[in-house]
Formats: sequence, structure tokens, C-alpha cells
Amino acid sequence: TTKNAKGDWEKPERLEEPLNSPYDEGSVFVTNDGKEMYYTRCVLNKVELIDAQIYKAVKSAGTWGEPEKLELGGDSILFAHPTLSPDGQTLYFVSDKLEGKGGKDIWKIEKTEEGWGKPKNLGFPFNTHGDEMFPYMRKDGIFYFSSNGHAGYGGLDIFRAITNKEGEITIE
Repeated sequence: TTKNAKGDWEKPERLEEPLNSPYDEGSVFVTNDGKEMYYTRCVLNKVELIDAQIYKAVKSAGTWGEPEKLELGGDSILFAHPTLSPDGQTLYFVSDKLEGKGGKDIWKIEKTEEGWGKPKNLGFPFNTHGDEMFPYMRKDGIFYFSSNGHAGYGGLDIFRAITNKEGEITIE
């Protein structure tokens, strides 16, 4: 959807192939300049999730190109919920990699000249024995995520990470 001259949202339009496929797509993150899109694609059979992966598409001349699956490596079939740092150099995502702290953890990976580096678990205070999901970093650098492992109201409560002047992180 786009905003009109009055600042009101227009009627949403479905994105066609190659972004939408016969599978499930979601958890979309579009870069500040609107030229790159990162999203989760889940391949399902009739009963269960087989594979959740992160894809990237690039917009050129007003058209989205063919999505490419990001090769994040490792022992997981679940790589999902991408978000980028404001400078575009760090990709945050969720995975159930074996080296995690609990169920699903938030990981990060740095952009290099060759592509993406090696995934690193965010660790404490972000990740717990439970599930951390749906990370989102705002343009101002405030980081939000959901967790059922932090004390809250129950279920996947929404938390934000605050960094003080000394670089210490607290979760609210």
C-alpha cells in the first residue's frame, strides 16, 4: 500500500510472483531506501512446516527482482523474521540452531565484502530458555522482540532493548 497526497493509506495491492509463491511468505522488512526486501518463506507440506528460510529481493526500475534465499548455514531448518540494523550492516533473525539458549533464539550476522559472515547468538539478556521471536529494529536503533521466556503477562509478550550510555542493555 502507498500513501496518497493527503497522507492516507491507499487500498493494499497484492505483490505478485516472484515474491508471492504457492508457499507462505511473511515477516517482511524493507530497507529505509525501499530497494531491498527481506522476508520469511515457509515451505509447508499438508501436515507440517518443512522449511522456513529468509529471502532477499531487490527492487530495480520499480520492479522487484527474483528473490534469493540467504544461505545462513548451520543445523536448522528455521531461519525467520529478518530485520536489519539502521546502517544495513547487521541482519537479525530467529533460528532454532542447536547452539541456541532455548527454543528459538535471536541471532545476528554481519555483512562482509563477500556476503554475510557467521551467525552469532545474541545471548543474554535477549535469549532465554523459551522462545524469542519477531525481532524488529526501528530506524532510531530501538530493538523490539517477542518472548515467552522473559517475565511478562504470558505468551509472546513484546519487549524492547534499551542500551544506556555505558553500553549496558536492559530489557523492558
